[in-house]
Amino acid sequence: MNSFSDVAPTYVYKFQHRMSLSMYPDWVHTDHAMEMYFVLGDIYSDRIPMVTEEDRKLSEQLMTFWTNFAKNG
Repeated sequence: MNSFSDVAPTYVYKFQHRMSLSMYPDWVHTDHAMEMYFVLGDIYSDRIPMVTEEDRKLSEQLMTFWTNFAKNG
């Protein structure tokens, strides 16, 4: 995450993990808000097919990153 304001803390990030279940061409990295499946742990739900071990590891990392950011800023 990077700060983009001198006035107030403002942050942006870029999520480009392509899930194996993507129906889009290879040049489309990810759908809008797809990271929420990872951040909220939905990746572990039975509703999402074809989840890889890489997807699960990334989800664990993102949940840790966001939790730490919420706790510590």
